[in-house]
Amino acid sequence: DGKDISYNHHGEKVFLSLNKPIGWDDTVKVRLDYKAHPRRGTFFIEPDSVYPGKPWQAWTQGEDTDNHHWVPIYDYPNDKATFETILTVDKKFLAISNGELVSLKENKDGTHTWHWHEHFPMVSYLISYVIGEFEKVEDSYNGIPVNYWVYDENKKEALRSFGLTPDMMKYFGEVTGVEYPYEKYDQIIIDDFMFGGMENITLTHNTDRTMYDEFAAPDVSSDGLVAHELAHQWFGDMLTTRNWAHAWLNEGFATFFSRKYREYKFGFDEGEYIRFGEINGYFRSNKKWRRSTVQHKFYESMDVFDGHIYAKGSLILNMLQDYFGDDAFWRFIQHYTQENQYKNVETADLKKAIEETTGQNMDWFFKQWIYEPGFPEYNVTWKYNQRNKSVKLTVKQTQKNTNIFKMPVQIRVD
Repeated sequence: DGKDISYNHHGEKVFLSLNKPIGWDDTVKVRLDYKAHPRRGTFFIEPDSVYPGKPWQAWTQGEDTDNHHWVPIYDYPNDKATFETILTVDKKFLAISNGELVSLKENKDGTHTWHWHEHFPMVSYLISYVIGEFEKVEDSYNGIPVNYWVYDENKKEALRSFGLTPDMMKYFGEVTGVEYPYEKYDQIIIDDFMFGGMENITLTHNTDRTMYDEFAAPDVSSDGLVAHELAHQWFGDMLTTRNWAHAWLNEGFATFFSRKYREYKFGFDEGEYIRFGEINGYFRSNKKWRRSTVQHKFYESMDVFDGHIYAKGSLILNMLQDYFGDDAFWRFIQHYTQENQYKNVETADLKKAIEETTGQNMDWFFKQWIYEPGFPEYNVTWKYNQRNKSVKLTVKQTQKNTNIFKMPVQIRVD
């Protein structure tokens, strides 16, 4: 009814004293007026005496749980809602956010107001905006706007860094059985970004270091980053882990699909080279922290963002593809993707999709590769019998402090 009500703020919660009883199925609209000096979640970039050429920018980084530092919100990944963002900024700046641009209003005080609306349900850590001076390079895929927001001096380089995006969208739509699921896809570069990229829904933030000129082109590519963040629009945004313990469903899938696109585009050897890097990346993480892929015990949720969910997560999918073969593998990937559109997922949802599609019980696979730590180490010996022209192959698992793995192994005889 538009009246002020009393409240108490305690920790992460605000307790409201409503002025009338409400039923459990009633809808209540609440407006919170607040001021904040956020230490995390939103960042302000400006020139200084050391770097006088820095751009004026403001941008967000919500993952894992930092958006609540600048907006009162339920900041956990197990719930989804639609969002609107209304930003009033100086006229020289653009203000880009998630979803569809509903309106752009000119104000008399030298500002303008950008109104964005994301129509599809999303988790709160994907809320994002970028404010700054940018040039738009326009592209499209199947009628969907695809835009690259770059600095003026990078306009000629935009297609070099981002130009394969429509082809990636086509590939991901074909292999998942779900076309790109949102209103538009923007990629924007920002200064002083702490990561390579962040897959905010319809608006991926990228470090401005992803831009490169023709002289660097033979040795540098942004394709892996661009494909990874785009794959997240399906796995991470449309399908989102229900809690951080299962974050491999976001990061492992994005890592795997980035590799599969580059294998599709540039050949088998390219994919194998990337897979070799994933193997080494997982081994490095395992030396630092030997743990299971699904990890419920951590000090902060960001602790799980390591090679166990990126590299090993991708390699788990690779093993499933090898075990089932291409046809069965892509059938259950499509089943998993289609059945869980715009939902929160856990590892059990993937297991269910595999079992429903293949008819096989997958307890053994998920137990050893996902819910338990470690990996098999093989000692392989062979002996050739000249008399009957046969080879006796002996395979022993030698790993310590890890259970014996049940896993088919491919053997090549030269």
